[in-house]
Formats: sequence, structure tokens, C-alpha cells
Amino acid sequence: MPSQTVTFGIPYPLPTDPVSAGADDMRAIAETVDALPPLGYWTSPSAGTVETAGGANVRGGIVAALGTGRDLWLGADVRGDGSPLIRFGADGRATLFSSAAANLETEATFRAYGLFSSGHVFVDQTDIGAKLLFGSALDAAIYRSGAGALYADASLSIRGDGSVVGPRLGVSNNIYVLNGMMFHDGTTYDVQLIRQAANILKSTGELRADSYVVAYDGNAGVRSYLGADGASRAALVLGADAVLSREGAGNLVTGGRLTAGHVRAGGAAAGDQSVDVVQAGAFPAPEASVIKLFAQFNSGKLWLVAQWPGGARTTIAQEP
Repeated sequence: MPSQTVTFGIPYPLPTDPVSAGADDMRAIAETVDALPPLGYWTSPSAGTVETAGGANVRGGIVAALGTGRDLWLGADVRGDGSPLIRFGADGRATLFSSAAANLETEATFRAYGLFSSGHVFVDQTDIGAKLLFGSALDAAIYRSGAGALYADASLSIRGDGSVVGPRLGVSNNIYVLNGMMFHDGTTYDVQLIRQAANILKSTGELRADSYVVAYDGNAGVRSYLGADGASRAALVLGADAVLSREGAGNLVTGGRLTAGHVRAGGAAAGDQSVDVVQAGAFPAPEASVIKLFAQFNSGKLWLVAQWPGGARTTIAQEP
């Protein structure tokens, strides 16, 4: 047998070979084919069968019939450009195929289980900026923005432990929270930021700010700041022009007028003498160790009166 096929090297007889050598020629062909890999043969499970396949889903491939609902189809995608395609199951709805150069796609749900490994799904291990994209417009993405940081290009809703974060409802940069935000110190959740009632936000622990705390920001007339004044002093700024600042240890100062119904000076410790400046329509009740100063109308004139701890009163000055 002087000749053989180019691809697999299968020997075949020539017309000039003697008929008496026919048995030897057939044995040589059979032994050559038998030594080849088991082409077109499904080895596991042993009860499975393999047949050529065509039809609506796979073109020019094979089907491994492994039992009800467990078929494996290998072929080409007849809906597109004929790219390699794998279909799973009797209905072929679970697919894995090449949708474009360097792209692997599935039309079904993809799940990772940890039966023989950790069950992880790894994305962008080479740090090239790959994203998980969602939607037909590919406008919602989740990706690694830096070491230990996960970033979302769209609204992000998180559901768990009764909490919901998102969506933005058409207003950019807002976060909507239901039932509170819990913060973890590595051991336990020890502080919460919760909605206590309508328009009321509460912290279950200490709340700090490195800059201003602003109230009624949308109304300039009643807007209030807790922070610092123009001289970098701790201050409470009310409205557009009323400022109460800390001028030094134990001292408060304001550049405007301070109106109060009752001001007490001194009396920080037991037994100290105190002076009250009070607004009184009638004589105020006397108090031990307290001198009370108040203004009173008398005979159409304004009088400045001091009332002593025992109740006696002295006129300090009167309107001319």
C-alpha cells in the first residue's frame, strides 16, 4: 500500500496493488483509524450518544444527548455570523458564544457555585478599567475605581436588613435611605443615622462636621450656620448678618444687638453673688444672693431699678 491521506495518514490501495493483498490493505486501514482520537464520540456518561446536528439552533455541529434536559449542542450561531456556539439543555436556551472579537456572551443567567472552589466571579484582574455594564443602552456600570473602591456610574439601590439606598429619582447626587444607615467599626454596628420622623434626621451617636452645619439653607432670611465667622472664630451665624462668636476663653461677643428677657451674670458656684437683668412688667420675685436689675415705667418716666435679695428696691436712674 504505497499511498496515504494527507491529514490523518490513512493508507489506501492503488489500482496497481494485487487483489491478493486486499486483506492486508483493509487491516492497515482499520488499524490506522482505530489509533486515531475518538472523533465524534461522547465518552461520559457512557450511556450518552452523539449525532450530527443541524436545524434551527446549531449548524454543522454535534449534539451530545445526555438524557432529558441535559443535551449539549456544539456548533455555530445561525442567527449571526456563524460564530462558535454552545447550547445547553433540551430547549437550547442557555447559550455561550462569541458575540464579537474577544467577547464571550450568554443569553441566560450565569451563576457561580462553590462546589469545588470558592465560587468567585473575577472581573478585571489586570486593572484595565473593565466594567459590569447593564441595560440595552449600556449606561449603567459598576467597576473598580481604585484600590478597595467600587464605583457606580448610575443610581445604586442596596436592599438588605430593611435598608434601601437609591434611586436618585431624576435629581443628581441625592441618596434616598429607608430605615436608616448603619456604620460598622469592624466588630459591630455601633452607630446609625436614621429618619426619626417627618423631616427629622437623628444620629444614635456623636455627629461631627469638619466644616459648617447649615439649617434652612433655602431661605436666606432664616438661614443659620454653625461654624466660624470671618475672623475664624467659633460662631453661630443667624440669617445674613447676626453673628455670635467666641472671642476668647469663656467670652461671647456679637457685633449687633442682643435682646433677652433674662440675663444672669455670675453665680457659677454655690454662694456666688449674681446680677440678673430681667424684663419685668411687675416687680420680680426676690432670690437669695441675686441682685435684679430691671426697667420700670413710673409716672410716665422710665426708671432703672435694682432689687436686692431681701426684696428692697433702689432707683439707680430715671428718665429726665
